[in-house]
Amino acid sequence: MQRGTRAGIVAVGALAVALVIGFAVGRNDEAQAQSAGVIIPDIAREFLSQAELVESVCATTRWRALELFAVIDALRETQPAAQAALNAASINYALPDPEAYRTQAQATMASICSAPTVDQAVAGVDALFAINVDMEARYGALSEALGGEIEARVDVIEQNIRPQLDAWAAQQRAEVEAELQPEGQAIADQYLAQEQAAAQARIEAMAESLVAGGAGEAEVTAAVNQEIAALQASANAVITARVQEALAGRIAAAEARIRAEAETMAEQLAGRDASTLRALQAPFDAMLARVNAAVAAARTADSPEKRAAVETRVRLAMKAVDGRLALARPLVEAARAELASRAAANAALPDADEILAAMTERRNRLEADFRAAAQVGDETAFAAASTAFQAYWEQMAADVNGATGVWTASRVCEQALPAVTSGLSEAESALQQIQGAGTGFVGSGDDGQALRTALANADSRLVDYIDSLRGVNAACSSAGDGEARELIAMLDGLRAEQVEVRLAVESASEIARAIGEGN
Repeated sequence: MQRGTRAGIVAVGALAVALVIGFAVGRNDEAQAQSAGVIIPDIAREFLSQAELVESVCATTRWRALELFAVIDALRETQPAAQAALNAASINYALPDPEAYRTQAQATMASICSAPTVDQAVAGVDALFAINVDMEARYGALSEALGGEIEARVDVIEQNIRPQLDAWAAQQRAEVEAELQPEGQAIADQYLAQEQAAAQARIEAMAESLVAGGAGEAEVTAAVNQEIAALQASANAVITARVQEALAGRIAAAEARIRAEAETMAEQLAGRDASTLRALQAPFDAMLARVNAAVAAARTADSPEKRAAVETRVRLAMKAVDGRLALARPLVEAARAELASRAAANAALPDADEILAAMTERRNRLEADFRAAAQVGDETAFAAASTAFQAYWEQMAADVNGATGVWTASRVCEQALPAVTSGLSEAESALQQIQGAGTGFVGSGDDGQALRTALANADSRLVDYIDSLRGVNAACSSAGDGEARELIAMLDGLRAEQVEVRLAVESASEIARAIGEGN
């Protein structure tokens, strides 16, 4: 059996689909959590609750995971035929179980969507991605694993039939040689007849010349024998070349016939084993084609999961953006007089109304850009829209801050103190609730330890936050109309603390809720 006749198999190639889940609202360098493509920037954490962040990760993952489940469905439909072909070929190889992957992926999806905190949801996305990677690795290894099995089977077949093929080919060549022998002999005889007279004349002339020169009988005999031997050797070489030249075409045709018949005979001797190995190709080709088609369809489908993911992502992204805009508008209003005065002196500079109108226009443009990017799953475009808005935001802040006399210490306190006072009251109330929950909770196991840790973290952050709020109150009580930079820095730090405090309190609350629902 020639190597060209070996049965082959095309194993399933890359089956995995990338699960890139994004939630970008702001610059990526502000991201506090990033895993498996999930990005949770500071602005999202500042304005969205844990439940909303989990909702966004859940909706987007449900959409992107459709490709993974499409692959599993395609394997479930086509893999039984491939496994049956392996079994028929007596190849002891068990293909991976698609249903086991489905069960694992569904459980992981459920854990993502029911996670009490966004960080736990992100960890679930990591786990889902790991399932995807494992599938790709196991199915990607099929080609090497099955290729070795099939090569071994082909080798066994060859070892069984090779002696029979070799004996048959030797017999065929002997028959060809016997068939061509008379014709070759005739060619040799014809050449010898043509050369004999000339050779005899040359030998006689040589002998006469030696006798005339005084050579003795023994010397003449030796010379003649040497010449005859040389003539015979030359004649043999010429005869061989002429016979091969005359019979070359018939010899080549005979060799081609023997090879072709050997191939046919090899197939007949291999019988069912060879045909079974060849039959492996079709089901694996069908499996790969079905998987590729399923992924392409899932990737382009306008599915309910895709629509829900787009709407949820854009809605929550814009809620975070609107939260920032809501903080900015009162500051623009507070600087209205200064901005008007500056615009009167320089028409190129915007007044308050122009800044507010531009703010609304850029907000609406950002929503349209977010929606377009989310609709096609283009994370680069989503991030680009966010970056462009950030650049606008910084320029707008510079326009407002550039108005002379806007940010005196007294004006900063005038704007900030109502929120500081309200925040202090809320923080003190939350601290009492956290401390009361810690006193009244008795639990064991991992869940109990997780809640105790979360409560302790919330308690510590609340205490520090309350101290910072009181520090701002104290600073404002003695503030005049002087430099505001120190107060602004304190308020910026307070906002960052507020995000961490809210996340800590929400995390403890969500863990407690999950424990309560499980009991």
